[in-house]
Amino acid sequence: MPWHARYSTFLPGPEADEALLLEYVRDLGITGESERAKATGVFAGPFISGLSEYYAKTLGMAKYLGFDNRNVDQSIFTGRLGSPEVARGRFDPTATEQMLSACSECPLPLLAEHQGISYYRWGEDSDQDLTRRFAPPAFDYLGRGGPLAVMEDYVFRTAEISEMQALIDSSLDIMPSLADAQEYALLAEGITELNLYSVFLSDQTQQGVRGMLPAEVPEEQIQALEEKLKDSPLLTLLLRPYTALALGNGRDDSGGFAGVVLVHSDDEAANENASLLSRRLLNVQSLRMHVPWTELIDAVEIRAEERLLLAKFYTETPGFGINMYHQRESLLVHE
Repeated sequence: MPWHARYSTFLPGPEADEALLLEYVRDLGITGESERAKATGVFAGPFISGLSEYYAKTLGMAKYLGFDNRNVDQSIFTGRLGSPEVARGRFDPTATEQMLSACSECPLPLLAEHQGISYYRWGEDSDQDLTRRFAPPAFDYLGRGGPLAVMEDYVFRTAEISEMQALIDSSLDIMPSLADAQEYALLAEGITELNLYSVFLSDQTQQGVRGMLPAEVPEEQIQALEEKLKDSPLLTLLLRPYTALALGNGRDDSGGFAGVVLVHSDDEAANENASLLSRRLLNVQSLRMHVPWTELIDAVEIRAEERLLLAKFYTETPGFGINMYHQRESLLVHE
């Protein structure tokens, strides 16, 4: 089921104008403007999905490429500048070809092929031209018209040809992907179990005081903070080590929630952390907001299933789940 359907947001039909498409994206919570979705809305997606932070610039994508965010059921990207992007959904390669051929505003693409899959490209690898920023058919915020492959079930977009070839090889099982990594396969199981519709995944976990501080903080400041906090619950109730995490948003009969999945080396560590996380919630406060976690959360469910810790935090705090990682919060810090 498409994640936008899980989120119970009306998907505009083919006759919808740009105003209705704009309302749809806002209601998903990507822009932070929807009261209903401000706490547990959908994370911004990749540029080609039409659901990125630049969503307003891609509302007219369908008239150039034959698809827009209404065709996208799922999307993924690595999160770095110029990262490979994948959208999964319902696409028509023939319609894309016809629209590009008929587009008088679009520069002619170069055509290429890899492993029998055709793709378009405009310019060279990572070629940036700010004069083409958001120009049709799909130049991005840096004016890149990188390789673009449109298939019936997927759209691939990259900044470089080598990345496009790697995506194609991975999709054909010619080379391994993250799905072949055991930690990520377990994260996928946890994400499915919690029924999350928008997720951040990483194997870069938060360890000790260093995990609560920006990378550029000098070592002497870290040591000073460790000394200051050595007897506080922040450090006396550290979680046991875990190897990967997923933070996401979901919605069930009880309301919107932030979901957490932690992967451990064994069942025992997952069970210990289920207990420790409950204790941290009661005894540790937010480093950034300087209030107890219990004041930021309405209800919580925490359990261990074999090597996984699964948690739901029901909250109205905007960005609660994702901010635990990106703002280097204290809740998930481990030994």
